[in-house]
Amino acid sequence: MGLSSPREKAEQFLKDEKEFHLGELITESQHPKTKDFSDVVKKNTRFGLKMLFDVDKDIIPVYKKIMGTDEFDELVDSFFVAILCGKRICFSGCGSTGRLGILLEGIWRRFWKRAEELSPVLKSRLPLISDSSYSIMTGGDFALIRSLENFEDFQTFGRQQVKEAKLKEGDVFVAVSEGGETPSVIGTVWQAFESGAKVFFIYNNPTEILSKRLLRSRQVIEEKKITKLDLTTGPMAIGGSTRMQAITIELLVIGTALEMAISKILEQMLTPEELCKLDIIKRNEGNYVKQYENLLLSISSDDSLNELARIVELEEEVYRKKGFVTYFSDSFMLDILTDTTERAPTFSIPHFRRNDDYLSPQSWAFVKNPFLDTRSTWANILMRQPRGLNWDPDLYMSLGAPSSLYKSPPKINNSEIYKFQIGCEDDPGRYQNADSTAIIFLAGKEILNYSKGKSLYRESFDNQVRNYSRHGYIFINNVLPKGFDRDIVVHIPYSAPESPLDLFLHIIIKLIFNTISTATMARMGRIERNVMIYVNPTNKKLIDRASRIISNLTGLKYLDACEALYENIELMQNSSSETKFSDSPVKRAIERVKHKI
Repeated sequence: MGLSSPREKAEQFLKDEKEFHLGELITESQHPKTKDFSDVVKKNTRFGLKMLFDVDKDIIPVYKKIMGTDEFDELVDSFFVAILCGKRICFSGCGSTGRLGILLEGIWRRFWKRAEELSPVLKSRLPLISDSSYSIMTGGDFALIRSLENFEDFQTFGRQQVKEAKLKEGDVFVAVSEGGETPSVIGTVWQAFESGAKVFFIYNNPTEILSKRLLRSRQVIEEKKITKLDLTTGPMAIGGSTRMQAITIELLVIGTALEMAISKILEQMLTPEELCKLDIIKRNEGNYVKQYENLLLSISSDDSLNELARIVELEEEVYRKKGFVTYFSDSFMLDILTDTTERAPTFSIPHFRRNDDYLSPQSWAFVKNPFLDTRSTWANILMRQPRGLNWDPDLYMSLGAPSSLYKSPPKINNSEIYKFQIGCEDDPGRYQNADSTAIIFLAGKEILNYSKGKSLYRESFDNQVRNYSRHGYIFINNVLPKGFDRDIVVHIPYSAPESPLDLFLHIIIKLIFNTISTATMARMGRIERNVMIYVNPTNKKLIDRASRIISNLTGLKYLDACEALYENIELMQNSSSETKFSDSPVKRAIERVKHKI
């Protein structure tokens, strides 16, 4: 018989789900530097932005330390050997780490495609190189754009996705879990390990805490044949928001290892004369840590903060007037897609809407490609066809899924992915509101293509934004191009040297968009102090987080806070879609408790 009351559900969660009580984890705690963030950013956007960037400095000593470890050297060498032997590199993650894996696969594939064009001999010497990477995201590629309820709670789901990837002995498998405890990711670890792959497990909480606190983490950590990299930098700028500092250092460390492996591979496979022909794909000869330090100095300068504050306040103004922001991007569309899609579960705002859905609200922010149709855009940003899941009820049942999944399996195959029209198709719903805004995003070399007068490149962008009431630019480059007469022109200085994967260009884009979205949502009241009061509790980890947030902000005991959460989840289940996105069970529980007090 099902549980009948919120109290019973809370008591069961307290008793039976101890492996999901994660309050001791560093990534779930609150950072002292940002304890007053929501108040500060509402009064002064620039000061709030600076608080967020100050936390990114916590990464520097950890990045420097990890680069000097045997484990990091092993990661580089494993990438190198796998490629020379015709093996694959596979990344695994869930949520933000899953999107990280997809990005790493994409930029790896893009580099080798470009390298083969510049040096055709690579194709004969390394015939499998352009298809040598693979990413596994919990829930498949559909989860890149929309989080899937409960999927991360099951190790069996991760195991099944690894089976479908057909890993073999000698492949390299890099599993990333910010908390170090995500069940689906741990499932991928064990299946890859049993398949004979060389496995790395990367996480952002202290090894000793994970080993002491969580059985599933301890079992992986104690397996000596699995190489562990502990990337703990401390609390996130926003408590539990691991899409911020945790993902940044993961991208830095894994991206650096990939770039170093690329340099070793090219030196091994090409003669000095052949290498000279690749001069446009420069090897990063600089100090990676120093480059990251310089990037932070640049992005947190007064000029940069002023520019970013303008975008934050613009987004806030548009959303308060019920308008939408649509970004148009080419080379870095996947980076922007990641941030805009992560806003929905983090702040309980509308998800991306399928093209056959006429009832759900439009997402506040979106991103589109100005040149390609949707199918071509998906292939372009992934550098392959999407990998949706086609699991049937029998498979869900065999994996131990809850009845809600095997009785009504979610539609998450490629056909459903293509319904999210991120291509150049006209979408009047994005611009019919008088306050909707289009922003052209350009970075690095692509700015030169756009600046060349009325080129086809520029015309494609301009044709896409002409129906919007306001339109402007964000430029990331060392020099601001001249001659742009839009309403908004934002320039973020960037002068890091080129490198095989353009690692630091991806880092600065990530930092910029994470900061824009976080500050905007805080100014709109969706963050209190430095915690996410609009978090959507769609899995056991988030139920725990939501309960702790209620407890911390009201003084309730954990059990009572968990009961209050379940009460308000029930109250909101039959709410209208408008109420759903203007409220949250966490915020509502906090307000009701404080009102009673």
